[in-house]
Amino acid sequence: MPLGHEAISPAQVQSPNIERTQSAIVHPAEESDQPVTSAGRKTNLLDLPAELRIRIWTETLRASADTSLLHTCRTLYMESSSILYQRPVHFASQKKLFAWIDRSESSELTRVRFLTLRLTDVDLSSLFNTSPNSNGQRISAWDLYQRELIRLDEALEALPSLSQLILVPPDKHKSVFLKSMYMCFLRRIPVRCHKLERLIVHDDNSVLQKVPELRRLAKVVCDNSTSSQSPSTLDSMHESQSKMKREDRIVIKEESASDES
Repeated sequence: MPLGHEAISPAQVQSPNIERTQSAIVHPAEESDQPVTSAGRKTNLLDLPAELRIRIWTETLRASADTSLLHTCRTLYMESSSILYQRPVHFASQKKLFAWIDRSESSELTRVRFLTLRLTDVDLSSLFNTSPNSNGQRISAWDLYQRELIRLDEALEALPSLSQLILVPPDKHKSVFLKSMYMCFLRRIPVRCHKLERLIVHDDNSVLQKVPELRRLAKVVCDNSTSSQSPSTLDSMHESQSKMKREDRIVIKEESASDES
């Protein structure tokens, strides 16, 4: 036998090292007790970074009109409420607009950029009240329309950051008072909406002749194709608005704000 080498019996050659093999075996019971790796760990939505959460709220609220998500917890509401007011808002009547403004914070209303509003007739049911008011006078139809115009003006004042306003006028076959309120409201738009970049009126192009104050706006677009539609079509009207070709509209005026004298 050469020096420096140990004798190895045949039994040692054929038999594996049982002790070493058993030590390398991982039993299922022991494997289940191991901690879960980061790849398999479930992450709470509110544990994500704030920037990522806000991105999720933005994409969710942009893709759906359902706002029930905001009421799941206070943290979610606080983070997503500002995003909600940055979405385009649509109102089938000024009454709904007034109610929405009344229950909103001023800081939230300053985030509104896009508004679609259908003007409707005034509720005249109070004219049937035979009792005089505190001044001993009975209210007239003109008083009701005047009050409505004041509220419309206050609504514009509450939305100072509007960049686009889509306006659907009232039925042309209504009263003279309603037509007068509509024209007066158009005159208030350049006064209140200093940041307005585009006004879209679903009326014919005679609006500019009737309300020359609109020339002060950067851009006024008239489109009479949807002025007679019902309020239920407001959402579909807004969706189709972006798809309309420019040549299908009548551009009243388009100029930069720097051109104003």
